[in-house]
Amino acid sequence: NDFNINSSYLGQLFTKEVGMSFSDYLNKEKNSKAKELILNTNMKINDILNSDSYSKKSLLESLMKRITKLTCEITEEIKDDSVKYYVKNMEFAKLVPEEDYVQVIIELPYDRIIDLAHKCDVNYFNGRDGVDIVSFNVCGNVDVEYGVSIAKQSFTYRKRLKL
Repeated sequence: NDFNINSSYLGQLFTKEVGMSFSDYLNKEKNSKAKELILNTNMKINDILNSDSYSKKSLLESLMKRITKLTCEITEEIKDDSVKYYVKNMEFAKLVPEEDYVQVIIELPYDRIIDLAHKCDVNYFNGRDGVDIVSFNVCGNVDVEYGVSIAKQSFTYRKRLKL
């Protein structure tokens, strides 16, 4: 208000000049910075998330918390660019923070999982031992449950392999 400019008018000018709202622009810049940090530095995911520059931080934290709490048999390993989950020393899920989403990646035959909404991407026969690589992009809070469900199915599959 020091310049006697209405905030709505300023927002309209910004949108007209930049092509998006200020909040969308800010989120885009935060995501871009977070992706740069993830890809181009030696910082660990926790360090990046603690910097508040990653707009999908709450999704990643929610996924991490919910997957870890599936059972006490789960081991979590935080890498530089991903979070991996193991049962009996077998990786069953991986979380990868991307610019606009958090990707849940599992390796198991696609026909062994329940994907009724057909939301998963499948890379057939490209995983270890020729199994499918199945991924799901968690973009919002609504998707968290689906992502956890995919990880849980992979957990059950891997656990049964080691029985």
